[in-house]
Amino acid sequence: MHHCLIFSISSDNVIRGFGSYKIAHHLRKNNWDAEVIDYTTSWELEELKELVRSRVNSNTKFIGFGQLFTCWTITLEVFTKWLKEIYPTLYLLAGMQGFPTYNANYIDYYIIGHAEKALLSLLSQLFSNGESIELHKFEWSNKKVILANSIISPYHAGFMTDLEVQYQDRDFIRDGEWLTMEFSRGCKFKCAFCDFPYLKAKGNYISSKDSFVTQMRENYDRFGVKNYIVADSTFNETTEKIKTYADGVQELNFDPFFSGFLRADLIISRPQDKEHLLNMGFLAHAYGIETLNYKSGKAIGKGMHPDKIKQGFFEIYNYFKTHDRKLFAATLSFIVGLPYETKQTIVSTTEWIDSLPPEVYISIHPLIINKHDYGNASEFSLNWEKYGYSDRNVTDSKSYKDAIQRDSSRDAINWQNEHMTMDEALEIADSVNGSRGSLMKDVWMLASNAMHGMDIEERIITSQSYYDGATGKDRTEKFVKKYIQNKLNCN
Repeated sequence: MHHCLIFSISSDNVIRGFGSYKIAHHLRKNNWDAEVIDYTTSWELEELKELVRSRVNSNTKFIGFGQLFTCWTITLEVFTKWLKEIYPTLYLLAGMQGFPTYNANYIDYYIIGHAEKALLSLLSQLFSNGESIELHKFEWSNKKVILANSIISPYHAGFMTDLEVQYQDRDFIRDGEWLTMEFSRGCKFKCAFCDFPYLKAKGNYISSKDSFVTQMRENYDRFGVKNYIVADSTFNETTEKIKTYADGVQELNFDPFFSGFLRADLIISRPQDKEHLLNMGFLAHAYGIETLNYKSGKAIGKGMHPDKIKQGFFEIYNYFKTHDRKLFAATLSFIVGLPYETKQTIVSTTEWIDSLPPEVYISIHPLIINKHDYGNASEFSLNWEKYGYSDRNVTDSKSYKDAIQRDSSRDAINWQNEHMTMDEALEIADSVNGSRGSLMKDVWMLASNAMHGMDIEERIITSQSYYDGATGKDRTEKFVKKYIQNKLNCN
């Protein structure tokens, strides 16, 4: 049996890297022995070397590095250099959703996008005399890149319905952790700013209720896990989808808790969905509101009138805050710089934001427009001049560099339109984000807090964080150190 190691990389080293476990599970189904090593950037260099020495054998074929967003460190660079020196026959592979914004000199192949099919095709070429895989070259890199992030790619893994992930005892998952679950890999909508690769999906592309229930039971019975981040780009596409999993939850002997992306306008237009979300335990909502300017919303494919959105959100908030579990968290995200959005309309939006309950987190970002089409370009990226944008051709400003670093973008334009520049959009975004208090109110931080000692009730009620004090930080460090020792001691 072929063997590989997959190192999961995260910038905060708190949340487990879901993609690495997904790929490892997929490889095991195809007769590979794949082990995931998590919290990689918290390992000392000598610890990484010790683990590799204890694992690599004559069946080891590659070492992988998986990450959602691009992250690389000096330690990882030294580590990969050492790997090439000590194990010159091993391939080093990296997988991620966006293009790498770092320089790693010892990675042999990059896979961009959901990698299940691309990785198997590459491994077939490398080890089984399979067909040569299609590689892409870019002006900013001489690396061998495999694109799996587009519906036109022969390696795309969109619309899969077998989305199960089985964890292993050697993953050392502990009671109270959050895991990630994927219910579908596609979206029936197509917002003009969105570069998600599997848009305008049709037919049935959700995983089965039985698979969902099986995973939930197994993770609870083996590890005590009840809480999940949902990976779907839009979970509440249809009432039927929500109800399928809400019905599945009724078959469990515990109350789960879910956090993920939802469209507020769909809940407002389908009020019955609130009950299904409540029954499922989907109680932490990340809403892409994007804009409260009516013309801007219509331009991007979100045409509900802002007055209806404002009223509807308070109805959603009051509904979930008064239910039996009394747990609800919300993050509302906005984009600055959309067509027809002016500085004055932004002021109007911020006035409404100021009326929100203090525990509602606000996330505002400048519009990102990429120059090139790698198969998954947004409508704005394909036709930005049509929407009134021009390229300022300024790439050395700090605000521009900050914006593209946040978005893991290699080739975004520094845009301007008749109302503002990208620099001004970023300045507006930062000023509003800073006025709403701690990042720890963000629904995406729930897992970070609860995972290392703070339960959900405490986090939502207090809006505090394990980051806020020495006790929480100490818990986190102890957890990661214990994980590292467990990995080093098992073989």
